[in-house]
Amino acid sequence: MKLPKLSSVFLFAIAVAWSGNERISAVAPTAWNASNVVVGTGSMNVYAKVLGTNGVPIQDTNSLLAAFSSNALVGVVNSSAGPSNSVLYALQVFGATNTDLINYKFYNSSNGVTYLITTNSTYTENGQIGTIFSPVILRCISSQLSQQIGAFTPIAGKNYLSAPFAITPPIASSTLPVTVTVKSGLASISSNMVTILGAGTVVLAANQPGNNIYLAAPQVTTNFIVAKGSQSITFPGISSQSFTTNPISITLPTASSPLPVNLSVSGPAKLSGSLLTLTGAGSVVLTASQSGNSNYLAATPVTNRVTVSKASQTISPFNQIADQIATNAPFIVTPPVASSGLNVTVSVSSGPATILTNMVTLTGSGTVTLSANQGGDTNYLAASTVTTSFAVSAAPQTIAEFTTISTKTYATTKSFAIVPPASSSKLAVVVKVLSGPATIAGNTVTLTGKGTVVLAANQAGNAKFQPAAQVTTSFTVQ
Repeated sequence: MKLPKLSSVFLFAIAVAWSGNERISAVAPTAWNASNVVVGTGSMNVYAKVLGTNGVPIQDTNSLLAAFSSNALVGVVNSSAGPSNSVLYALQVFGATNTDLINYKFYNSSNGVTYLITTNSTYTENGQIGTIFSPVILRCISSQLSQQIGAFTPIAGKNYLSAPFAITPPIASSTLPVTVTVKSGLASISSNMVTILGAGTVVLAANQPGNNIYLAAPQVTTNFIVAKGSQSITFPGISSQSFTTNPISITLPTASSPLPVNLSVSGPAKLSGSLLTLTGAGSVVLTASQSGNSNYLAATPVTNRVTVSKASQTISPFNQIADQIATNAPFIVTPPVASSGLNVTVSVSSGPATILTNMVTLTGSGTVTLSANQGGDTNYLAASTVTTSFAVSAAPQTIAEFTTISTKTYATTKSFAIVPPASSSKLAVVVKVLSGPATIAGNTVTLTGKGTVVLAANQAGNAKFQPAAQVTTSFTVQ
């Protein structure tokens, strides 16, 4: 039952005395306790102080405050003396049992009328009108009452990333307030708002410590599971690259959690911080991973595949090669340089020359074209061919003079051998009868009559030598 509601003309006070029949008066409290319960056994005094509408105590010794228990009068003691010269009606109350319910009413012995105490009910005494308060029920108990705490409302599973959530504390049978705390697990609670601090099992405890009426309630617990939070990795894509684009700066991957992300590389590349250095053409795979921890699940790995194409390369120009004479000795050429640093091969594209290990040997006259090539490798495309040309002139040559041929007698000499003069090129010299009575076959001259015979020596030249100037000789046939 709720506390009595006191009007401006009525005040209610209580004093309680304990320990068997010993009567001890205490200063009366200003209000009942929350449950109108007095703890203990024995007898007690209940006082009612009545004030009239003019604020002056009503002086009527015939009005009694009666105590009823189960509709039977238990005991009445009348007294006209009290504090502040007010009228005191003292009741010595004996409960039938130590949990008896006692209802108090006003009772007028002079007219036998019992004034039922209801809110704002009135009565008249000695010409004054007073307002009477509602009934009061007093419970007497021998010891503090026990109480129980109801069960928690089940709490659904959470995860580490769940937002703080409110809980409703279970209700105590005493209706006293229940306090909820975190008994174990990674969580905190404030004003019934639970904040998750980590994954695992969280146990909440509900407690009610009791008061002067109620014993502490047995603790009630509940638990819920906090799963690890999920996380994801963000890793921006990387465009295709050329082998020579080195190094390239990449945007490192990040996790939705605050945990660091591991980045591994497979393929022709090396990673240092956010700089990716390509070491060859092919496919480079970057894998970002985060293995999680006690509060986060492992993230799904994210990969970036970078296609690294072969790089282009160029060949520098040849050093200029001077025109040559076909009889010049073999000479070395310096190969041009490739931008890739790879070896360049020089070959004879056309013309009278051969080359071996960059040594050029002239084989004749004409125009020689050399080509420089670099065919590429696993990382470089083939370079465009670079050429150079130079002219090779035939060498001049001369024919030596004939050995003098003496006069011949036709009658006695029909034929004779000659020695052809030599050429400076050491090429064979051809001798012919330029004029006169003779023929020549090989180096044998046959006379056909008398007269003057003129022989001519010729060397027509070849790929390396120009034709030689004709040389002649003559002799007489008698």
